[in-house]
Amino acid sequence: IFLFEYEISIQHLKKMIMLAEEIKDKKNQVDGLYKLGKAYVSLCKHSEAMTYLEKALNIARENGDMKMQGTVLYCIGISIMLNCDNKHIKEAIDFFQEANAINHQISDRSGLRYSLQGTGLAYSVLGQWNESIKYLKQSIE
Repeated sequence: IFLFEYEISIQHLKKMIMLAEEIKDKKNQVDGLYKLGKAYVSLCKHSEAMTYLEKALNIARENGDMKMQGTVLYCIGISIMLNCDNKHIKEAIDFFQEANAINHQISDRSGLRYSLQGTGLAYSVLGQWNESIKYLKQSIE
């Protein structure tokens, strides 16, 4: 995707979020916040991504939307890892682990696969190969 396409998408998502807020549509609000955060992750704009992802997570928790919680937690972990700040990798692992627990609880196999892979990759960044392999193997079982 070209940069201008992200900018157009971001403008549309911001409008969608405002409309969802106006009509008190929490489901579309959290979906828009998540997608906006994900767009900023793709653009390597960590601080903007975290702002929107944390808002999405808070609303998903308020609404009891477990699937969206798992999805957003995974995306936060990815954002932290892509920020190339190795001192925060353990924080990313915490987000992946929370996503693992939620995805397991709601039997979301696809979400669990992704969050297990994220956990494994984070451990590989730390050079903890046994832990990395353990989670990566679980992700393909």
